[in-house]
Amino acid sequence: MKTKLTALTLALSLGSAAALANSNGGDDNYKWVGVYGSLYDINKDKPYGQPGDYLDNGLGLGIEAGWKFTPKWGLRAEFTKYNIKTDGGYRRQSGSLYGVDAVYFFPEDTFYAFTGVKKLSLDESYGLFNIGVGKHWGSSDYFRVITEVAANRDFGQGTKDVAFKVGIAFNFGTGGYLSSSEPAAVAPLDSDNDGVLDRNDRCPGTAPGVNVDANGCPMEKDSDSDGVADSADKCPNTPRGDVVDAEGCTRFGEEEVSKTVRVLFANDSAKVEEPNDSEIIDLVNFLKRYGKVQAVIEGHASTPGDADYNMDLSKRRANAFKDVLVDKGIDASRLSTEGYGETRLLDSSNTAAAHRLNRRIVVNVSEVIKVKLTK
Repeated sequence: MKTKLTALTLALSLGSAAALANSNGGDDNYKWVGVYGSLYDINKDKPYGQPGDYLDNGLGLGIEAGWKFTPKWGLRAEFTKYNIKTDGGYRRQSGSLYGVDAVYFFPEDTFYAFTGVKKLSLDESYGLFNIGVGKHWGSSDYFRVITEVAANRDFGQGTKDVAFKVGIAFNFGTGGYLSSSEPAAVAPLDSDNDGVLDRNDRCPGTAPGVNVDANGCPMEKDSDSDGVADSADKCPNTPRGDVVDAEGCTRFGEEEVSKTVRVLFANDSAKVEEPNDSEIIDLVNFLKRYGKVQAVIEGHASTPGDADYNMDLSKRRANAFKDVLVDKGIDASRLSTEGYGETRLLDSSNTAAAHRLNRRIVVNVSEVIKVKLTK
């Protein structure tokens, strides 16, 4: 009966501790193992062997293993091998004491209290309930001296024993030896509240409301709000919305502009019928706006007639259109002509509509210009 009661109590203790670990586990847990020597003082009223026999006290060596799974709670198992005096010291009895304890750590985390169940096995077995206090001494991160005292009560006999322990514990795991919690995280400081952390602030103590740069230093006046301080701005009063360079001047990109004009002619004619047509005026304005553009005027003819004649006719058509442009103010040095006769037909069919389409001049002009970049 005693053995069953001891086993049940051990199981309940282990189950409760495991449940507590699952509900409270964290980063500040750690584990330890230890070795120790122990003095076990047994109550002489504890029945043993034949009438008149009694247990006295004994010395033992033991090992323990512990797990601190919350800032305050831990679980420990231990095993001790004893050599117990009997009958007033005339005989000795070898035995063992083993069991588990729930351990409560006080705030300073070196003092602790514990309670648990043990089993003392000699020629007879005794189920024990124990309670005690202890302390881990020393400042090493890995080793501490163990001191403990515990009172044990026999489940069946009601007698009380006392055990003393001295040993060494070795810590491993996370959190540091007997460290119940990690230091609270400290938010990075910005002492002058300028938006730049102290570790990056080259100008600490900036007055409230002053605009600062990435280094925490006051920004100079920027009258045109282009992002370049007045002292470095070589282009003051830049229009809002312009993209500027490091000197505060508007940045430009490139863009190609072009114009194509096609003018048709009557059969066997080199006369420009409508010199003030809107397409011609647009071309003149384009050439005036972009004064460095060179224009090539291409003359063409349809297939009816002699090929040599048509070649000459296409050249006369190109020159006639050149004269129109010169009359409207375009420098002749910017204009050149080419005659292609009937070699570059737009429509090769032998119809009146095709012949009309092929009697033409064509001008293609283009220029790459700079355009300002905007935000």
